[in-house]
Amino acid sequence: LVMESFGMQVRLDVAGALPTRCNEPFWTVVDDGATIAVTIVTATAPDQVCIQVIEPVEFSVPLGDYSDARVVTVNGAEIGSF
Repeated sequence: LVMESFGMQVRLDVAGALPTRCNEPFWTVVDDGATIAVTIVTATAPDQVCIQVIEPVEFSVPLGDYSDARVVTVNGAEIGSF
């Protein structure tokens, strides 16, 4: 999502499902000047016991402010550019 502002503000809106209600999404964002590589993983506390039930999830990942073009990848797959 590219938001209108001076200096293009960009965020990645993510929708999917978690394998349990105890899982939480975590992400890293690496910008090499041409590509923004986002890695998304989920994790639970090691001592937490959860029933495996698909849990829908939606969240936003702030990517930053940009004045030039970038390609965006998530977990190695190209999803778009701006």
